[in-house]
Amino acid sequence: MKNIMITICCVLTLVTPFKALANDEALYAAAPPSDASFVRFIGFDADEAVQFAGKAFRMRADEAGAYVPVSSSRLDNVPMGSFYSLLKKADSSVVVIQEEAPGDPAKVTLTLLNGSDQPLTLGVADGSMNVISNIATSSSGQRAVNPIAIELGVFNAKDKSLMAKFDVALRRGQNVTFFADASGVRMIEDRFGANAE
Repeated sequence: MKNIMITICCVLTLVTPFKALANDEALYAAAPPSDASFVRFIGFDADEAVQFAGKAFRMRADEAGAYVPVSSSRLDNVPMGSFYSLLKKADSSVVVIQEEAPGDPAKVTLTLLNGSDQPLTLGVADGSMNVISNIATSSSGQRAVNPIAIELGVFNAKDKSLMAKFDVALRRGQNVTFFADASGVRMIEDRFGANAE
């Protein structure tokens, strides 16, 4: 009987760390690959297949607009640490925009992602100050700012007309993208999805 109890204790001792590890893996997403680049897909349908840099990606409904970490070794001509947004337009064409990597983690990184047909500016909604100026079609601009509560607006860079405004309470570590296309302007909180398969 004593030997059976010792055997049971040994088995439990060996199994417990593996159970804890399995529970940790269920709670936390896998770390990105050490040579990761980050790709997000905007305007695509769930389960849609998209080709980028020689790799096929399958869209996941819960990761719409999230950056997907992927090993740069699996992509053609994409350097480690790169950030890309792929925008699906109304005519089903795809625009690829390279972005800057997020800046100082003590600040908030604002990105203006222009999928529209006109140059855009991000600024204070009353027009008193530009934050990111004159971003051309199919490109992006970025700026690190202090955490603050403010009303921001996206403007047509040519005639200065206000296209949309947003009340934002910016918090440290919460980066935000303002994305414009033919359907309008929306604000997307930057986030990261699971590693690409």
